[in-house]
Amino acid sequence: MGFIALTGIIVNNSILLIDMMNKMRLKYPDKPIIDVVVDSAVSRLRPIVLTSASTVLGMVPLLYSDEIWIPLATAIIFGLIFSVIITLILVPIIYSKWPGKVNAKF
Repeated sequence: MGFIALTGIIVNNSILLIDMMNKMRLKYPDKPIIDVVVDSAVSRLRPIVLTSASTVLGMVPLLYSDEIWIPLATAIIFGLIFSVIITLILVPIIYSKWPGKVNAKF
């Protein structure tokens, strides 16, 4: 159950970050890819961190509830902390290596 919850949040954060990079590439076509990646990551930093932090804080009461919920809360808390690092470091690195083509149709 924790894996499913984490997967949804991680994929959502990555999609938002990549969408921002694609929009910036359309808006500023002459801008170097590395600048687009850095500017996009900086602009999405606060929303990604705040979303993850609010979910982590929402899981803290589960740590002090019934014993059955403690492993779920622990998995989600540490998974979210790790996913923020991965989303803000790994996704921009991969995007800068293989940016692909951007279509103006979306």
